[in-house]
Amino acid sequence: MQYTNAKVILPDNLVKEIQKYIQGGYIYSMSTEGKKKVQRK
Repeated sequence: MQYTNAKVILPDNLVKEIQKYIQGGYIYSMSTEGKKKVQRK
């Protein structure tokens, strides 16, 4: 599993909304069925 900073991949307004529920923690997002995982370098 690879961690990615939310600010890199999500819009600012979505990051702020998520921070209302969790700050400084980790959120796991499973891949959806039928989609391939993206390898980030």
